[in-house]
Amino acid sequence: MVQAKIQQTIEHALSVGSTLLYPITPVGEFGSVAEITDSEGNCIGLHAAP
Repeated sequence: MVQAKIQQTIEHALSVGSTLLYPITPVGEFGSVAEITDSEGNCIGLHAAP
C-alpha cells in the first residue's frame, strides 16, 4: 500500500516535468526508496516505511 503511494507520487511528478533518477528500490527493514528530480532539476528522495 505504501509503495503504491510512492508510485502515485512518481507518476504525478513525471506528468508535470520531473525525471525519475532511480525507481522504487527496497531497502530491507527500512522500507523502500526512490529518487526524482523536480522540474527545476532539484533531487528529491522518496521514502516509504515498511
